[in-house]
Amino acid sequence: MSRRDVLALLRQSSSALAYLHDQKPLIVHRDVKPENILVLSRSPFHIKLSDFGLAKAGSFLETNCGTPRYIAPEISRSDYGESRRYTCAVDIWSLGVVVLEYGYSLPRYDRNSRLSRAEQIIEGLKKWKSDTDGVFNVLSGMLVIDPKQRLSAKECLERAQGLEGSQTPTQTPRPMPSERQQREVEPPKPTAIDPTALKRPVSPKLEGDIRQQRTSRPIQDAEVQGHSKPGAQEHARPDVPGHARDEVPRHTDALTTTEKRKRVTGTLSSSERRAKRTVT
Repeated sequence: MSRRDVLALLRQSSSALAYLHDQKPLIVHRDVKPENILVLSRSPFHIKLSDFGLAKAGSFLETNCGTPRYIAPEISRSDYGESRRYTCAVDIWSLGVVVLEYGYSLPRYDRNSRLSRAEQIIEGLKKWKSDTDGVFNVLSGMLVIDPKQRLSAKECLERAQGLEGSQTPTQTPRPMPSERQQREVEPPKPTAIDPTALKRPVSPKLEGDIRQQRTSRPIQDAEVQGHSKPGAQEHARPDVPGHARDEVPRHTDALTTTEKRKRVTGTLSSSERRAKRTVT
C-alpha cells in the first residue's frame, strides 16, 4: 500500500470506530483485522468496516475473543487469571496493529522471548521512530499497553485529519439518473402562449396526411381531391356535388336482354319498325 492509502486507511477506520464508540450504549467491534476491512475502491481509496459477529453493545465486556495477532493485551491477560474487564480501547489497539502492518511491518513473533506479543509489537514500532510522516506519532498513541493511556477513536481521527495527504471518506458512487427519470422528477416547464395566436381564425381545412386526421364520419372518395377512382366522375351526377361512385346506379346491370341486343346489333324489333313507319 502507498503512503496515501495508509493514511486513508487510518482516517476512515478511525472514523468508523468513532461512530461506534459514540453510540448509546457504545458498540465495541472486538475483532478489527485486515479480513474485516473491505476495500470498496482503490481510486479513490475507500474502505468499510465489516463482520460484527463479535461486536457487543455496552460497557460490560469480559469475553476472551478476537484474533491473537491483533488482540489487545488486556484481553490476553485474562488467560493468566488477571482482571477480565476491558473497554472499547481494545479496538484502538487492534487498528494500530493493522496500520503498523500495512504502513511499515510487524515484527516476527518469538515464542521463546520473555516479552509478550504486545510488547514485541511495541519494540518493533520503535524501529520506525525516525519516520517523520506523522503516522508513527499516531501509532505511538494507539499501541500502548495501558488502555487508559491510549488515544480514543475521536483523538485518532483528529490526528489523522491533520496529516498531509489524508483522504476524506468517500461515499459510494450513485448512478446518474436517466433522461426518463429526470423528466419524471422534474415538473414540465410552462410554455409561453403567443397572444397573437388567439386572434387567428381556426381553419376547418385538414392538413397533413389523411391517415393522421380524425373525423366523425367516413370520407367519400369524391371528397378527396385527386384520389377518386377511375370511372367515378363518368357516372357521378354533375347536379349533385360530392356524389359518391358507389351511389351511381349500375345501368349496365339493369338493362334487359333485348336492350343489350339492340345496343350490340343496332337493330329494332318488327313492332318498333311498324311504329316508326306510322309516325313518319
